[in-house]
Amino acid sequence: FMNRTELPGYGRERIVFFVDLHNENPHKSSTNLAQNTVLDLFKTCIALIAHTKSKASESHEFALCVLLESAVWYSDFTSDVNRFLDDVYTLNGAETFTTFDMTSVFTILEERLKDGGAGRPGKDVLRAIVLYSRGTVMPSFQDHRAWSAAAASPDFFLDALFVPSTPAPAPASAPAPAPAPAPAPAPAPAP
Repeated sequence: FMNRTELPGYGRERIVFFVDLHNENPHKSSTNLAQNTVLDLFKTCIALIAHTKSKASESHEFALCVLLESAVWYSDFTSDVNRFLDDVYTLNGAETFTTFDMTSVFTILEERLKDGGAGRPGKDVLRAIVLYSRGTVMPSFQDHRAWSAAAASPDFFLDALFVPSTPAPAPASAPAPAPAPAPAPAPAPAP
């Protein structure tokens, strides 16, 4: 089995997780009677990804941002998975947010790309993983300049996972479903 770091031209990944801290009501999983939040699911996903990536290469690094009304840098890059996950496990959703500025995600990434945050050009990559859970909040996108700068880099990748914490409301113009027809009466028994 060949380690991916031995492949020519492949370097490390610098992975930034953007985790939504929107507070929501816990729900019961169909497979678990305990109450779980989407944030709990996100923490599990992050742990699986971080452990898997670090097994592929110990040089991969992880950083953490939180999503409030905008993205905020939370912890810097580290290849120490346990230290990184300690930061992840301290996260909690304490407030609800009615807006989210998606531009802030790309502004942070643009700054990291400018500051060499992607590592060695052509050898390392900067990967952003956005974990979003606001089923009733559509992210706003004020300025496409930061997105354009990140998207123009061949060393940049973006992944997103949307798991709504509450179902989005039906559009106002959608008609209510028609009631089901009443079942036909059963035939009378023969005398």
